[in-house]
Amino acid sequence: MSELMAASGLVLLVAGGASLRLWLEARNQSWLARHGDEVPDGADLPCQRRAVAYGRARARVAEAAALVDAAALLILSLGGAFALIDGAWSKLGAGPLTTGVGVLASMVLVMAGARAGLDAWKTLIVDRRFAIGRATVALFVVDRLKYWLAAALVLAPVSALALWGLDRAGSWWWVYLWALWASVTLAREWAAPVLLGPLFNRVTRLEPRALRLRLRGLAARCGLPVHDIAVIDASRRSAHGNARVEGLGRRRRVVLSDTLVRLLEADELEAVVAHELGHFACRHAGRYLTIVLAARLAFLALVAGFAGAPWFLGGLGFAPPSMHALVAACAILWLALAPLARPVTAFLLRAWELEADAYAAAWSDGGALARALVKLHDNNAAALVPEPLYAALSLGHPPLARRLAVLGAAPGGG
Repeated sequence: MSELMAASGLVLLVAGGASLRLWLEARNQSWLARHGDEVPDGADLPCQRRAVAYGRARARVAEAAALVDAAALLILSLGGAFALIDGAWSKLGAGPLTTGVGVLASMVLVMAGARAGLDAWKTLIVDRRFAIGRATVALFVVDRLKYWLAAALVLAPVSALALWGLDRAGSWWWVYLWALWASVTLAREWAAPVLLGPLFNRVTRLEPRALRLRLRGLAARCGLPVHDIAVIDASRRSAHGNARVEGLGRRRRVVLSDTLVRLLEADELEAVVAHELGHFACRHAGRYLTIVLAARLAFLALVAGFAGAPWFLGGLGFAPPSMHALVAACAILWLALAPLARPVTAFLLRAWELEADAYAAAWSDGGALARALVKLHDNNAAALVPEPLYAALSLGHPPLARRLAVLGAAPGGG
């Protein structure tokens, strides 16, 4: 009976997450069909109609992704795929550690393969149809190969270290796994811009010099001096414009996409950079990371309470029991919970976006930021008036109307 309850619980988790995603997408599409012509003051109706059409096309991809993700999770667990993969690796006669790493790597490949077609559909068909995506088939394939190679170079030794340590940690395995998980996450935060970024983008210094000095002066006024303003050639892949602050101390720098630099006027670009500096000054990334790490610790502690029961791994489809079966079960359960946790993270992210907007209005020009946001929404084909519940439970940015209303009451001085 306990194994049946474990299996039923996993099915409910996976089905609940997929159902939530599908329901919210359906609500938003129905809303846009009725209210797609409603735009905030200063917005462009033709751009909104394009955004509605783009949103509907993306929704079909999102709906397919919800179904594919759910199917992959259930096939890998209750569907018996883990048992087949485990049996195949065991027949090779390798040691437990090599077998465990091979099984975990095979599961990652199955998940990546399930998503590869959807990524190609969105990037090469949907995004290109609406002049958002610019990546060629060759560039898309090369990017994926680079990403998978980098992931393999990281995941193989990390998986080996995880299985080696878990075999020695005893009943405290979950603390060890959390510490390793946290270490890898923190290392990735440092390595992503330093090591991975140059694999995908060419980085140059922002020109003209006067604009670079203006943005460095803004950072100095904010008490967050930066050593450089860099530009990446994101336009090879996408028309989306974005900016970020990365690094620490004297190595802190602002990174802008070349699409953003071409799209915005100098005062608008300064306001966007002030917004990104606001995220940095308010420590949003650190706060988010702290919450995520705390949630992971609570999750692993909860799993540890059941993991010793003989029915747990078998009920979830991860038999015979082993350390790599335990790691695989944790990964599947975490992925199953992710869609259900999205409303909480979306709420926090929206609140922090408004906080960064207020920071930008205080240190630059709120009106310039408002103009920049309208341009970015038009350029990115983002719906200006999404369905309220969809926005509340899934979007990490507040609707444009909300941001413009807040900025309209904000001071404009620097």
